[in-house]
Amino acid sequence: MTDMETEGIRAGLPGDFAAIGAIWQEAFGGAGEALAYLREHYTPAGAIVAEERGAVVGAAYLVFGARLLEPGGLIRACPYLYAVAVDKRYRGRGWGKALVRFAVRQAFRLGFGCVATCPASEELLGYYKDLGFTEEISLKERMFLPARWSESVRTLERGLLYPQAGRGWAG
Repeated sequence: MTDMETEGIRAGLPGDFAAIGAIWQEAFGGAGEALAYLREHYTPAGAIVAEERGAVVGAAYLVFGARLLEPGGLIRACPYLYAVAVDKRYRGRGWGKALVRFAVRQAFRLGFGCVATCPASEELLGYYKDLGFTEEISLKERMFLPARWSESVRTLERGLLYPQAGRGWAG
């Protein structure tokens, strides 16, 4: 584990909203809808931030309340990793990977056995697979997000699942 992962990544605080919003606006451009949902439903409990020299340089969000339909019919809680973004001036330094790893570890520490996400591009699909997300899932058939979040990701078709706790680096 690097110093970046232990000292530069932390859980969100109530005062982080403005910095997270600015990073997301830069990363996702005209993603006003996503920012509106964030503004309405932001809680520090789901936020994860990267800090460098006291400034927030990256952020991710775990959406709690999501449910995953297992192949055998079991439905279990499975946080959804949403909007991982790093300020363009700080990209290429490992902050995105550190945010993802922290988010998965945080979910497992809280007792969840999986984390799901939906990469926005084929390039990001490989990025998340390199980080341990393995199983491709149909979000429309297997992932159920809380109503307040489902509209912000309603157009997404497929996602990736980080496996159960105890496998890979997150366990």
